[in-house]
Amino acid sequence: MNKKLRKTLIIIIAVVVGCGAVWGILTLVKNLNRKPVNVYAVSEVAQSGMYIGGSETYGSVYSDNIQKVMLSPTQTVADIKVTEGQEVKKGDLLMTFDTSLEQLDVDKAEIEYERQKIELKKMREYLSSLESAQSSEALEARLNELENALAREKAITPGSDPEMPALPLGSYTRDDPYYTEDPDNFSIDAAFEKAGRDDIFVVFVTVEGEDYVNYKGMHFTRTATIIEPEIPTQPDKPTEPETSEPETSEPETSEGETTEPETTTEPETTEPETTEIVKPDPIIIYSTSFGFFDAEPLSPSEAVVTDKIRDLERQIEDVQNLLGSSFSKAELLRMRDEQYKAIQTQDIMVRKAELDYRQKMAEVADGNIYANMDGVVTIVRSEEEATMQSLPIMEVSAGGGYYVQGTIGEFQLQDLKIGQSVQVQSWFTGMTYEGEVTEISTIPATENQGYSNGNNNITWYPFKVHILTDDVLTEGDYVGMTMNSFDESADKWYLESMFIRFDADKAYVYVKGENGLLEKRYVQLGAVIWGSYYEIKDGITMDDRIAFPYGKNVFDGAKTNDAGIEELYNY
Repeated sequence: MNKKLRKTLIIIIAVVVGCGAVWGILTLVKNLNRKPVNVYAVSEVAQSGMYIGGSETYGSVYSDNIQKVMLSPTQTVADIKVTEGQEVKKGDLLMTFDTSLEQLDVDKAEIEYERQKIELKKMREYLSSLESAQSSEALEARLNELENALAREKAITPGSDPEMPALPLGSYTRDDPYYTEDPDNFSIDAAFEKAGRDDIFVVFVTVEGEDYVNYKGMHFTRTATIIEPEIPTQPDKPTEPETSEPETSEPETSEGETTEPETTTEPETTEPETTEIVKPDPIIIYSTSFGFFDAEPLSPSEAVVTDKIRDLERQIEDVQNLLGSSFSKAELLRMRDEQYKAIQTQDIMVRKAELDYRQKMAEVADGNIYANMDGVVTIVRSEEEATMQSLPIMEVSAGGGYYVQGTIGEFQLQDLKIGQSVQVQSWFTGMTYEGEVTEISTIPATENQGYSNGNNNITWYPFKVHILTDDVLTEGDYVGMTMNSFDESADKWYLESMFIRFDADKAYVYVKGENGLLEKRYVQLGAVIWGSYYEIKDGITMDDRIAFPYGKNVFDGAKTNDAGIEELYNY
């Protein structure tokens, strides 16, 4: 290998090693800068002991080739047209009766039926509002998100945050009073001097953070009292001294000389000194009085409001209003549970009222009972026996029996089997009968095949139960049904779908491992309720700590931080 090639290889290897080192350092720095992942107690985010409507349902009784004629308390037998063992054809007259019912009774029954339907409608509307309601935790997270978005938008919009004017300010007039926040150092005399008048208006303001509160307006008036000092008396003028004419003496002269007479200088006369009287300045004494006036609060500068800021503020107000009447997630689940049960009970009330109305309407309309099939009259009882023992007064059979049409939820459908034993209880008599599942449909139920127990998030399927015993049932009667094979264990618990992810068809979660690091763990799921909660059968327990499984910091082996449930909704 020549020296040039060797040198080239050395350079290439050095570059590769250097890049690897740099990549390793960057990776290390990146991992060191990753925040620990919050993990929460599974017991705080899971739900257990919830009513899911799995083990109980209800339905209506219908006959298959059998007819039983019951008497109501308002019916009396007028004439029985057939005897035991007699063969009849569909439409043959079996008996006639008289009734004490009047149209008013039918009208009352109809009103009660409509009233029960309205009550059921209200309850279902309330349930719908509960199912669509956001929990307080979700609303708080949404409010935090909107407030952050508003803060960011205002940060990039100059003038979007209005400011209060700086204190002090004002020209001391009523229309423009002087505002100050410092009453301790406020000088009234200085204020009068500064205003240049003896009538001033001052407002004292309390400042709390960025808000001005507690405005107190005071009107000060200054009155000046002028005191003129006495003027001093001027002193008397001094007396002028007497003056005499000076004597003139003839000067001596020599003979023959003539001399000028000597002149004597007159003495100087001095004017008397006079004292100037200075008038003292008047003395001014001020007295101050005050009163109160209604002070106008200061207004902040006008804010610049964009459409986006306005929309965010509207959304924040909406969320705050919702928060005022919101419930926690646990409370919403409990309320839904209670409402499901209340709707089921009200469903029963509606069906009872409907059956009572239809029976009374038929009783008033026609006093005749006709055969509804070809068959044999198997039993004819006396009116007294039928009334006293609540038995059918007549039975017609074509070799059939009684069935119950019911519905079952999609998540319990897999547990229902043909031939399964079912306990059937009449709502009217309280009697319990043994039944057997004879048919299960794979086509969802229509509205007239059954009800959804108030839960519109679940698809319901019709099934048929045959009453095994030859006991007294009435066509159209409503019964409750209990599936004996359903597991009602209190150990069942459910996890919200937001914590669960999927690899193809495998479900997994991120939990805190024994070494304190985040661990990807596969779980076995069971039934799904309300479309958002999965039953956890295996993989984790209530004692584990679980992470919200999304985000760049969430990966197998990440550091964890034990957090409280209140931090969960700050994502």
